[in-house]
Amino acid sequence: MQDENEKESLGSLAEGSLTPAEEQKIEAKVDKMLSPNEPDPEPEPEVIAVKTRAKKGSPPPIDIFADAKTAPEVPTEVLETMVEPNMDDTEAAKPGKVVGIEPAAPEAEALPGQADGGGDGDGSGDGSGGSGGDDDGKVVTEPLDDKATDQAVDDITRHESDEVLAAQDAAVAKAFQPKSPRKGRLKAFFSAWWHSRKARYITLAVVVIVLVILGFLPVTRSFALNVVGVRATAELTVLDNTTQLPLKDVQVSLGGASGTTNSEGDVTLSRVKLGSQQLVIKQVAFATVDRTVQVGMGSNDLGDIALTAVGTQYKFTVVDYVSGKPLSGARADSGASNAEGDSKGTIILTVKDPNGAALSVQVSAQGYNTATVKVAVGNKATTTVQLVPSEREVYVSKQSGTYDVYESYVDGSGKKLLLEGTGLETANELTLLSDATGNEAALISTRDNIRDSGGYLEEALTVINTNTGAATTIDHSDRIQPVSWIGEYLVYVEVRPGASAANPSRYQLMSYNYVTNERLELDHANYFNDIVSAHGAIYYATSNQYSGGVSQFNGIRPNNTGKQTLLTNDVWNIFRTDYNDFALSTATGWYTYEIGAAKPVSTPNAYNGTSRLYIDSPDAKHSAWIDTRDGKGALIIYDQASGKEATLTEQAGLTYPVSWLNNDTLIYRVSTPQETADYVISLNGGTAKKIADVTNAAGITLWYYY
Repeated sequence: MQDENEKESLGSLAEGSLTPAEEQKIEAKVDKMLSPNEPDPEPEPEVIAVKTRAKKGSPPPIDIFADAKTAPEVPTEVLETMVEPNMDDTEAAKPGKVVGIEPAAPEAEALPGQADGGGDGDGSGDGSGGSGGDDDGKVVTEPLDDKATDQAVDDITRHESDEVLAAQDAAVAKAFQPKSPRKGRLKAFFSAWWHSRKARYITLAVVVIVLVILGFLPVTRSFALNVVGVRATAELTVLDNTTQLPLKDVQVSLGGASGTTNSEGDVTLSRVKLGSQQLVIKQVAFATVDRTVQVGMGSNDLGDIALTAVGTQYKFTVVDYVSGKPLSGARADSGASNAEGDSKGTIILTVKDPNGAALSVQVSAQGYNTATVKVAVGNKATTTVQLVPSEREVYVSKQSGTYDVYESYVDGSGKKLLLEGTGLETANELTLLSDATGNEAALISTRDNIRDSGGYLEEALTVINTNTGAATTIDHSDRIQPVSWIGEYLVYVEVRPGASAANPSRYQLMSYNYVTNERLELDHANYFNDIVSAHGAIYYATSNQYSGGVSQFNGIRPNNTGKQTLLTNDVWNIFRTDYNDFALSTATGWYTYEIGAAKPVSTPNAYNGTSRLYIDSPDAKHSAWIDTRDGKGALIIYDQASGKEATLTEQAGLTYPVSWLNNDTLIYRVSTPQETADYVISLNGGTAKKIADVTNAAGITLWYYY
């Protein structure tokens, strides 16, 4: 059955048409033959069957592979009716001439081209294609082995075989045709490469050799790395060749990256191309630097590069307004030009001269206000510039007729009204004190027109933000007395409204945090004998004079933590004898107490001096207090590192309040019949300078009870 199907398929090929099913069958067979997983097929005899459609009266199909003969024998019945295919013109003209075997069978089927009915003796018949016999009705026979016939059969066989083979070849070629030739070839190539150990080793060796070559050739290496996007960083410092000091805002470009120098003259460039690159540095009034540098992988430190001045140079000396001492680290700017000052306050500024007659220069330093000065173009002399500290002093003044709160810089400039008086304030009930930052100030006054049950004005505690001018009233009482600013806490004592003189809780020790806007009661008593602020804590003595009162010497922090009862005795006075020690006067004798210790120590020696009021600097490295010496007030500075004291200045009328403007500068009050004014002085030297005339409002003072 399989042979018959294959013959039928090949017969279809001979006719020049293949069905899809036949194509798939051929492709499947070819794939099976080529699969490495299939065993080799057994050779089969090649048989090609050609299927023809036989017409009625035609001879049977010819199997050219069944016999070695050139052609099969023609059946006798066919020969009897066969008309001679090749006749010359004369013979063809003779009617009834037939090639065959006598006698002719009347019922033999007609050959192709004959009618169904054979001719009769007279040459006529029913079929139009028939031929008749001769006159006497005899049949003439000729030999079967005719060369022309054999040649015709051979031609037919060869033609049909060529068509079959061509159709088979086309089907096989179509089965082997790849759908994606390029993909197939690449896949085959990489498959062969992967399965070949030798090919892999050769490829790896070639890659290593190429990398080694690139590694030893800087130009090639850099080019290759740049192509794949590898970049480096570079850093350098630009200096003024004249002063060897940094230049700010200088334009620097290298290998596709660019940037500007900072105040230290430094610049760091990212994503710089590797290899030989052009470094360009530009600054107004300086010669441009244009040079080639080699950029390697990673970080490249190009060091210091000095620029040569080509413009006009101007010289300045910058000093502190208060001390008159040179300021290190000052700077000058004019347009796109700038220069840094040295440790002696000297600045050499190189500029491109303007068209006008004067050059405008801004001189600045950290912690100081910027000063603008005008210098004549071409001026060769040194210009001295005084810079004023950027912190401000807060004070009360009655210049307008009411007690107003102002702020200004210590040279008197920048005066600004912070809080306008209401007209209800009285001079003997005014207290003003600023915190260590200068950003907050506490005012105690009778400005709010709030009265107690007896009709007396109550005091108001108002906190002012000196940056915004915002004022917040946080408390009212018959009497409010400040103790100290400790960080962001204001510590004070107030009388409980409506409390009788015998009330054991009449006085309250309070703290207020201006950051959280929180009020805390630290302790209470019928009254406090004494209160001192020292080393960031509050030390106080309560009284037991009335029923329910307790006499104690205590310590506590402003955030209501760390409370300690140091002595259970009636302490009358707390004298601060020096920066680190107290002398305690009690009903039973004297005690000494080292600040921070667990307990006071009894002593037979009485203390005959006065109590000191120390005011610490913001950085806690120094502390100031005032003593009276030879009829003058003496401002004394305690150095915490050395433990030594030194007199900073003496002046008639010098008194409290004292406050720190910054870590090196203090403000103190002078009160004489001639003036009431605030003065500023520096730890670094120089003479005191007057700030402004002020109202003699109190500040932080020694405690008193009433």
